[in-house]
Parts: sequence; C-alpha cells; structure tokens
Amino acid sequence: MKIFTLAIFLLVTGQASAQWSAFASIGKSTAKHSVNITNAQVDNTDVSTSFGVRYQLSPRWYVAASWVDLGESQVSFSAITPDPETTLRQNAGQLALLASGVDIAVEYYLYSNDRWRMFAAASLFTWQSDVTLTSGNLNIEREIDGTDLGLSLGLSYQVSDRITPYLQVRRYWLDANDVDEMNLGIRIAF
Repeated sequence: MKIFTLAIFLLVTGQASAQWSAFASIGKSTAKHSVNITNAQVDNTDVSTSFGVRYQLSPRWYVAASWVDLGESQVSFSAITPDPETTLRQNAGQLALLASGVDIAVEYYLYSNDRWRMFAAASLFTWQSDVTLTSGNLNIEREIDGTDLGLSLGLSYQVSDRITPYLQVRRYWLDANDVDEMNLGIRIAF
C-alpha cells in the first residue's frame, strides 16, 4: 500500500500538465444470466447511464470515479403452488441482476495520436440492487450488494482541447451474474 501511494504521489507531483475532466455516457446494459424456470419471461436489458470525473496522472495514465446505473431487469413467471412465499424464495436465485453504484477505475491509453485514442480500464464497482419478488398480494423485498471487478475497452476522438466523445464497452463480473455494457459518452476537460 505504501509503494502504491508513493507511486501515485510521484506521478501526480511530477506531471505539470495534469488535468481534470468530467464525463457522462448513455448506453445499453445486458445481464448475462440464464433463467431455468418454466414459463419465465426475462427482461435482462436496460438503458445505462454514468457520470463522473477523471484525473490525468501522466500522459497515458488516468484515474476516474463515477456513478454507474446499469438499469433494472425483470423476471416474471407463473406457477400453481399452495405456498407462494416458498416458491418465490426458491426461485430468487434465478434473477438476472442489473445494478447501480460507484465505479473507481484506472485507465491506460493503449494507442494515441493527435486525435484518436484507444484505452483500456480496470475498475472496482461497488454496487447495490433492490429486488422485489411479487406473487398476488405477497411482496418480498431484498437488497443485494457487492464490490466486483470491471474491465473496459474504448475509443475516443479529441474534437478540441476540451471536448472528447468516446465509445466504450465494459464487462462487470457481479456476484450474481455478469453484465455487459456498451455506451457513448463525452468528456469535457477543465
């Protein structure tokens, strides 16, 4: 931990042209989960959004903090059962989860020229998802959370000194299921 802190300090203090930028994106997320329930209907995709800030450590290295909302998913099924609560609890593991939370990332430019940049990032995603299981008048509410790894690849084009649109694909390995996301965003340097 001391070596990591020292390395960050040296990178930050040794970089006179370091800068901050803000970013926002919108995209599509998909929970990668197979549901093994007869007569189940699964909606495992939604609109994703994110916004955050980014700090340049060196010409190729950045750190970023953002709020990521991968949307909501839904699994519905029908069953004839004398005990709906037990049936709901037994099938709770069949959910296809999307989540929202804080993403802390380290980003590296793999390729860079005057305008185009290809980047990769590794992140820790601290997420939470509210789940409601419903059968008739019965509602079972659960909160599921965790901290998991995410990886991304992206391509950006610098329009001006301050404005950079980008395209990014991400994969989060949540405890419950994997989530893939593709988004379009814009960064504004300040």
